[in-house]
Amino acid sequence: MPYDYQVHIDQTKYEQVSQRLQNAKNILILPHKGMDGDTLGSALALGLALDQIGKKYTIASTDEEIGSVFGYMPKTDQIVDDFQETDFDTFVYIDHSEIYRTGFEKKHPHIEANIPNKIVIDHHQISKDLHCDDMLLDTQSPATAIIVYHLLRHMQIDIESDIATCLLTSIYTDTGGFMHNTTQEVWSLSGVLTDLGADQRSISKHIFQTKPIVQLKLWGLVLDRSYQNKHGILFSGITQEELDQA
Repeated sequence: MPYDYQVHIDQTKYEQVSQRLQNAKNILILPHKGMDGDTLGSALALGLALDQIGKKYTIASTDEEIGSVFGYMPKTDQIVDDFQETDFDTFVYIDHSEIYRTGFEKKHPHIEANIPNKIVIDHHQISKDLHCDDMLLDTQSPATAIIVYHLLRHMQIDIESDIATCLLTSIYTDTGGFMHNTTQEVWSLSGVLTDLGADQRSISKHIFQTKPIVQLKLWGLVLDRSYQNKHGILFSGITQEELDQA
């Protein structure tokens, strides 16, 4: 059965966003740069939902590497690194609310003027000066994916296993593997998503049990330089140049 998590968003707002998406001709989905599991999982889940209702969409990101950690999620290989604004009539900021968070602010500084319809789906505090056509904002939600889940319910989307995997990835990462910001609602919805076929084993393996070789080398460098002061506090450091070279 669907899980009725009591989000702090008026139900009419879900209906408005649902209608805007269903009326759109071509939708641009923009996660934030330095993608974490919540922004990426939410974007992919929304994209898979749009597939079900026959909508054209594109997910764009300035991140160079996506598949090394999150490649088990569907359609990560279809994320593009640029786009033509004139191709779209609607765009969605997901897990953030401003163009500078996407990394596209230099290439597309006028995107908000050139694409008519702007939607924000987020669980972070936002600027009081923010303008958008429709917004789903719940700062009490542990993850943006929970908001997306309810949007998909309003859109009468079949939350099949791929969508469930994307949404559970989002919740899993934004709660640090269920170690913080974990409420009764998080446990309940995570159980529902698992019952719907979310691949919990792949999520755990890729996010917390698999590390890129570059990351391991950096850890080794940091540990090699570490020292402990007389108060028992451990110090280390790494330069920006070393990060860039990695």
